[in-house]
Amino acid sequence: MNLGHLKNHVQLENFTGLSSLSIKQDFYANCFITNLQSIMARDAQLEIKDEKKNTKYEYKVNRNLSLGFMKNRIVEILTSNNPKYMEELKLLFKIEPVPIRKNRKFPRIFHKWRLKYYMNSKKAV
Repeated sequence: MNLGHLKNHVQLENFTGLSSLSIKQDFYANCFITNLQSIMARDAQLEIKDEKKNTKYEYKVNRNLSLGFMKNRIVEILTSNNPKYMEELKLLFKIEPVPIRKNRKFPRIFHKWRLKYYMNSKKAV
């Protein structure tokens, strides 16, 4: 898992509260969800690799979409003992794989004049 995914998609540095307890809860909840996403995406990645053998690019699971699919189903996954939720998620993870394109780098644009997040704009998990 790279830092860009944690900061931009998971919004690891954006917290729902100001107390140290709420910051710790947000941090550990986000880490848990990200680790669970990685474990589930690994199985889907193996199937994508088998399905896309004869293509121009290698493909990988779209982590942003998979995080969104998981956020909507996290309660069912954690409270149920039924494996159907895991199979549904694996199918959803395989919907739109992303091609891995080598040597793609673009210059970064820096904006120093604005905050990245405001306190009331945190997306709830």
